[in-house]
Amino acid sequence: MGITLQTDTRKKNPERVLESGNLTPGQIYTIKGGDTLSGIASKYGMSIKDLIEANPNISDPNYIQSGANLNIPSGEEIVEKNRQNAATGNSGSSGNSGSSNSSNGSTGYQYTPFTYDDFTYQDYIESGAVKDYYAKMTDAEKAVAGYGDFNWSKQNKYDKLFSEYENRPDFSYDFNADALYQQYKDKYIQQGKMAMADTMGQAAALTGGYGNSYAATAGNQAYQASLQNLNDVIPELYQLALSQYNQKGQDMLNMLGMLGDERNFEYGVWGDKYNRLVGQRDYYGSQYNNERAFDYGKYSDDRAFEYGKYSDDRDLAFSDHSAQETMGYNNYRDAIEDEQWQKNFDEAVRQHNEQIALEKQKHDESVRQYNETQKSKKEEKEEKGEVSGYDAVTADINTWIANGATKSEIRAYLRGAYQSGQITYEEYEKAFKTYAPNGYTY
Repeated sequence: MGITLQTDTRKKNPERVLESGNLTPGQIYTIKGGDTLSGIASKYGMSIKDLIEANPNISDPNYIQSGANLNIPSGEEIVEKNRQNAATGNSGSSGNSGSSNSSNGSTGYQYTPFTYDDFTYQDYIESGAVKDYYAKMTDAEKAVAGYGDFNWSKQNKYDKLFSEYENRPDFSYDFNADALYQQYKDKYIQQGKMAMADTMGQAAALTGGYGNSYAATAGNQAYQASLQNLNDVIPELYQLALSQYNQKGQDMLNMLGMLGDERNFEYGVWGDKYNRLVGQRDYYGSQYNNERAFDYGKYSDDRAFEYGKYSDDRDLAFSDHSAQETMGYNNYRDAIEDEQWQKNFDEAVRQHNEQIALEKQKHDESVRQYNETQKSKKEEKEEKGEVSGYDAVTADINTWIANGATKSEIRAYLRGAYQSGQITYEEYEKAFKTYAPNGYTY
């Protein structure tokens, strides 16, 4: 007798691919009763694939033995494994690698690394205004650098005069070296000689024209008196020489002052022009810096905007990629689970049919033995001329039917007749099909 089993109506709960979290490197986990690989992977923040790759001794992910040890990979190990897989194009999962993600559990799951073009954007190029200010700034810098130091044409003259003034000897007066004194000396000597001659002549006239000692003495006295006037003029000549010495010094100071004023004026003119050049350099430098900062800021804003769009597109692509990989992995896991469930189901059906066949065999043997016993009893009754049990039972049923008995009552009566031994199993089936033909299953 066969059996009919309904198809699988269980609700699937596919595992979600989890990113690796903070793990303890080299940790060993001992499997407990009721544990599943998906539960352990979720507990440590990783995917089932990562857990299986770290434990190549797992032959069937759906069957893990309580008390066995699992290696829990660290986050660094998972990242390095994925990097190597991406570099070699190997999915790293158990089983044969395919060219694309597969939902067939027998071929294994292959992860497709996420790839996306790097962000590119044109390099910064200065605007025309920036270049114009840069050229003006450069020209102004050259003008300042080429202006040169202040150079006064009369510097040597000034230095020479200043040296002369600084090195002038102190005032001293030597009347013998004074030309004016020599003039006075010649004059007073001449006047002395004339006074001496007049005095001697007058004295001689008093004596009748003859010279005498008195005349000589009087003449000499007149001469000395004239020379005394020469000595009286020396202080005057000293003061005059001192005045000339001081006036020359003052004249030199005045000349130094005039030259200094002239130098200051020329230096002022030089400084004004230099300051104008420096002002232009600083102005154009400031304009260049401001314009370039504005221009580069606009470039940076545009680049940031484009990078934002790029990041959004990349994130969206990564999200789609992750969703596809998750779906592919879930399909892979579903295929493994379905395949394993079908194996388990087929094994259960086989064991069930085997048990049913064994029980049927036992039942058939029991029925055979019982029928032989009933047959022997029937033959004994026939030899004694007694009425057949089956005929008596069918006669009773016909009477019950005439009196309005239901099929359930007839079935109950047949079961009682069979169990009491009035009829054999074959006779029970025959009567059941005749009087209560609603069909049955074993």
